Amino acid sequence: MLGLALLILPAINRSTPPALPTATETPVAGSAGSTQPSTELLSSAINAIALERTASARTLIEQLLDRNDLTTAAAALSTLTAPQKQDPDMAYVLGRLAWQQIVADPTVSTTPSDALRSWIDATQGNPDLVEAWVGLGFAHYALGDYGEAIRVWERAIAIDQGQRRDINPSAPQMANPITIHAYAGLAMAYQQEANITIVAEERAPFEQQAQRYYRQTLALDPTMVNPNTLALHWLWLPTLNNDWQTTLRQLALSDGNPKIEGN
Repeated sequence: MLGLALLILPAINRSTPPALPTATETPVAGSAGSTQPSTELLSSAINAIALERTASARTLIEQLLDRNDLTTAAAALSTLTAPQKQDPDMAYVLGRLAWQQIVADPTVSTTPSDALRSWIDATQGNPDLVEAWVGLGFAHYALGDYGEAIRVWERAIAIDQGQRRDINPSAPQMANPITIHAYAGLAMAYQQEANITIVAEERAPFEQQAQRYYRQTLALDPTMVNPNTLALHWLWLPTLNNDWQTTLRQLALSDGNPKIEGN
């Protein structure tokens, strides 16, 4: 018995080899309005990327983008591998970063085409990603491709409507708040098509659609007429905000809305 005990004791006392270091699970901050320091968001985002938790990484990076902390957001995204850049969530924030850099960081020299490529990747990877479709419409519009912007924005609205759970036929609704910008974009794009169409019979359908989406936009969110409000939203580059204000004035004249005419 003594011999058996002597054999067992070394096995009990033998130390377990230490585990190899790995990325650690990090909770995602609660909201875009989080006061978590950017350095912590960066660390958490890089950690989430290392763990292939791209949805969590997107949430963290969007908080940086909401703060317009583009340098830190770019630092997090620089750790992506080539396959990860094709992930829909990562492609979406890559496009958003490029879009915001157009105004906030001209030294980077990004263009709407850069955002467009990323948002195409995002929509191909996840055809139901409304945010990417809305952004893609803005990229097409900024490049002067109004027809494609219309197609993309109408797709965004169709997806949003399909995602609604509680449908109230008596009032317009959205599943995703970002979809309001697709409605405004459609009014703007249809009005642009009307402006460049010479033949009256061909112009009329564009004008009718512009009016339709203009009214829907105001019904969904009356604050969309305020240029200062839109200036705070990352989607609305100054040139697009100016186009929207021009569209509002044109459509208000034909709709008999003096309040907007004087905006």
